Amino acid sequence: MVEGEADLAINIKRTERQVGVRIAREAQIPALRDVASQAFRQSRFRAPWFHPDDSGRFYAQWIENAVRGTFDHQCLVACDETGVLQGFVSMREVEGDARIGLLAVQPEAQGKGIGQRLLLAAADWGRVRQLECLRVATQLSNLTAMRLYLRSGARLESTAYWFYRKAS
Repeated sequence: MVEGEADLAINIKRTERQVGVRIAREAQIPALRDVASQAFRQSRFRAPWFHPDDSGRFYAQWIENAVRGTFDHQCLVACDETGVLQGFVSMREVEGDARIGLLAVQPEAQGKGIGQRLLLAAADWGRVRQLECLRVATQLSNLTAMRLYLRSGARLESTAYWFYRKAS
């Protein structure tokens, strides 16, 4: 077994725009790629099943595609008052729901409510599109993310487990 995954859902209620959260711009792609390549090292796409660099490249490309709207539909970024990137969230509309693709907070910005602001911004993105549910999947071992989502009113809808064969 490689990892367990939790799929969670949050009902979108009244939301409001989050201060300091904006639509990502193409000029931010290099910084976003750098953050994404580091943020998801413990994903199921890790060694020994994948080459150590594969995971970083995968997530870097994912967030670039989100900024360009070619995979996820939108990427939002949180920046501090000087414009330094603190974190990001990507979303897409799937079957009438909003779905978070990636959500990450820079290590030096953790513990400051950035994840909560990004989650609320994703919910607002869904509300503007008249969607009623925000969905997100995360690893069962990602306790920080699980706590964030559950504290925000998410309900656990399903779990899945990833198994890989050993390379021969």
